[in-house]
Amino acid sequence: MRQVQVFSESPDQVEEATQHRYELDTGTAQLLFRTQVRNRTDRPVTAQLTGTVAPGELTFAQTVALAPGETRPVELPLTLQGPRLWWPNTYGEPFCYTAAVRLSVDGAVSDEKTFRFGVRRLDTPIDGGVLTLYCNGVRILCKGGNWGLDDGLKRDTARVLDDKVRLHAQANMTMIRNWVGMTGHPGFYDACDRYGILIWDDFWLANPFDGPGPNDPALFLENAADKIRAVRSHPALAFYCGRNEGNPPAQIDSGLRELTRTLDGTRVYFPHSAAAPVGSGGGYGLAAPGGDKGVKQYFKDVSSTVLRSERGVPNVPNLESLRRFLRPENLWPISESWALHDWCYHGNGPVGTYTQTVQRYLGGDFTVPEDRLRGRPMPQTDDPVFAAWQADVDRMCREAAEAWTVEDFSRAAQLINYDNHRGMFDALSARRSNGLLMWMSQSSWPSFMWQTYDFYLDTNGGYFGAKAGNQPTRALFDPRDDSIVLANATGNRYPSVVTRAQVFDLQGKLVREDVFETAVLEPDTYGLVLGTADFSAAGTDVVFLRLTVTDGTGAVLGRNLYWHNRRDYQDYRALNTLPEASVRLQVLGEETTAAGERKVTLQVANGDGPALGVRIRLTDAAGDPVLPVFYSDNYLMLMPGETRQVTAGFDPGRLAGPARWSLSGWNVQPV
Repeated sequence: MRQVQVFSESPDQVEEATQHRYELDTGTAQLLFRTQVRNRTDRPVTAQLTGTVAPGELTFAQTVALAPGETRPVELPLTLQGPRLWWPNTYGEPFCYTAAVRLSVDGAVSDEKTFRFGVRRLDTPIDGGVLTLYCNGVRILCKGGNWGLDDGLKRDTARVLDDKVRLHAQANMTMIRNWVGMTGHPGFYDACDRYGILIWDDFWLANPFDGPGPNDPALFLENAADKIRAVRSHPALAFYCGRNEGNPPAQIDSGLRELTRTLDGTRVYFPHSAAAPVGSGGGYGLAAPGGDKGVKQYFKDVSSTVLRSERGVPNVPNLESLRRFLRPENLWPISESWALHDWCYHGNGPVGTYTQTVQRYLGGDFTVPEDRLRGRPMPQTDDPVFAAWQADVDRMCREAAEAWTVEDFSRAAQLINYDNHRGMFDALSARRSNGLLMWMSQSSWPSFMWQTYDFYLDTNGGYFGAKAGNQPTRALFDPRDDSIVLANATGNRYPSVVTRAQVFDLQGKLVREDVFETAVLEPDTYGLVLGTADFSAAGTDVVFLRLTVTDGTGAVLGRNLYWHNRRDYQDYRALNTLPEASVRLQVLGEETTAAGERKVTLQVANGDGPALGVRIRLTDAAGDPVLPVFYSDNYLMLMPGETRQVTAGFDPGRLAGPARWSLSGWNVQPV
């Protein structure tokens, strides 16, 4: 593959949107097999190294002479004819080959290993201090999340890690950041290879504020060398990063640069997770509702093309999960028990703005106190400012409990989760960006914060909002100016694309429909403004906007439904006036996959009014949840008469007795 041209999208984006074109010769692939052969005996030996690659007929062999106790590196260049390529998730098939390697001495097998690898080329040009990632010549939008601990008690098996990475893939994500190298489990790397999830791989250096540098740099670098050797064969591995939000100590930084170059040499290394050629900008709380903030804020956050390593919002689990980690007496009102699970009104990711947003859905005549502790030393119990602030928070929690039930709170939370997580990722497509890794996408313990699926692997509104915002090809609504924007985060070229914009009033009556035709939707297209959503025909302030994108054959490429207050941005109290929706669920069929998974096809049919956040849930005959379930879609937003088919896959071994499917939602009574 060779670079043939460099060009810019338009004159005003020369410095920030440089795009490279590559040509790829897929007739052959030049591979390099690397290993170390160690003689653990006290005599010289001559070893025969042999290997095969499947599928195909590629074989290799090497004779290695070793002195007693000697370790010798082996490098064998190989040529693979007609390779099948490995692609990131949503860009193509993440195909992997299997290599089987055997070491024999005097005709007897001494050691053997089998591993999987992928054939792909990564390019990471840095233009104007900004890194861009290409795989097989196609620019990749890095959308995903940060991964901390696998599990708070480090109990995750390879099977559980497969479930978790699969959930990322089915949310249309393309990258996971192994934050501070918190997992080294082979199951994590193997699952990322299988599902096409690229890995931004940190070494083990936290933010300098969180801890000093290592006491033994030489030992640190020895461990780093072992890590590089262990992970370098994984096609999913994209970047090496030295430190979280800071530069490594000089000796370690120079050592990591040398090790990643000599032991790998195919991936970029950068020292700092939040500085050029990447960036951060942070933001860990929900954007304040209304005004010029709310979902608009996420669009404003994408102020440059830089790949941002962190940006997150709370994600409240479903009520069933809350009941699993909070005792009945602690479930409601909000209390210190919630704070122990990260629901905090002070600190990084305060939930005051989330509470304000709940008010925008449920009402409630009480004031959310302003955080008066910021900029002060660690609060002490005898600090009068802290005592007054805590009294205000306690009062607010009591008043919220009088205004809402925990069921009300949970219903509103799921719409808020959906809207905000979708908005974070929608913003990447309103203009060209290299990506965003949300803080965080993986939950290591029961929490209200920074996750897509929860600790029990249950998926909520936030998960499906992220999935909707990450659809590879779709139209989106930009609330800053009501524009309708088309995007195509794939390497595919679509002719005769039609975008249909339908406006419904609060009762679900279709009041306007506009059709936008795009002769050719090119690959890697962002920020293509089709027009402005026209809400003037609606007789209600709260409206619904359905955006559907189809290709020339009529196949749906993307679908989104937005709720919007056209007069008082983000005031959604009128949604409480929606009548109870009549929604029916039908099992259309089921099959058992080759992997032994049970896959059920369901149909959800809506009645005469809007139905928001329609959740499908699977339990066993006793009412216990079956988790995880891999839904093609959930938390459905349905207009009158709309029907949707959904597939749900699960391990039948996790189901005791017959399956029970149920529905619930914002205005859907649990059935």
